[in-house]
Amino acid sequence: MNQNTRTAASLLLFSRVLLFLVFQSLIALIFLLIGNNRPWYASEGWWMSSVTLTNVVMFALIVSLLRKEGKKYFEVFRFTREGWWKDLLIALGIFAVAAPVSTFPNLWLAKLLFGASDATVPMLFRALPVWGLILSILFPLTQVFVELPLYFGYIMPRLTKPSGKGWPAWVVASFFLGFQHVAVPFIPDVRFMASST
Repeated sequence: MNQNTRTAASLLLFSRVLLFLVFQSLIALIFLLIGNNRPWYASEGWWMSSVTLTNVVMFALIVSLLRKEGKKYFEVFRFTREGWWKDLLIALGIFAVAAPVSTFPNLWLAKLLFGASDATVPMLFRALPVWGLILSILFPLTQVFVELPLYFGYIMPRLTKPSGKGWPAWVVASFFLGFQHVAVPFIPDVRFMASST
């Protein structure tokens, strides 16, 4: 990997957080223009739309950057038929460990900071019109093609040192994968940000 590729990968670490903020700001502006007296608060409930819009932009960016390297998007996944069942078992094992490890700290922090483990749920999920709920379906459909492929399929290999040591790049990618959640949605409450990352 050349230096330009590493620099681009490093900049991409911050890209999702910035785009989340840009799209949430645009949604807040729409609420302001239609006369909502709490536009930022209103925009917080539309975080799935902010993420969906970010995913569309990021997908186009990933495809474009890969094309410059002479690669295609699906090459990021490097699927091989040989030993796929072992990979599946490893993935299931990692999921079994990662699910509680990633969930319980959030619940614990929410209880510590807010007094109840489910205190952040109404902050995240607000009443939306039916068409807004239908649009929300696009969130998981776009997320699968961008989030993990960006951090671990595109960024991590490009930050891995030429020596082949990949764990520092894995740590960096993992940190930013978690850190991005401070802006999903961006609620200016330190307690919420701490419990959501």
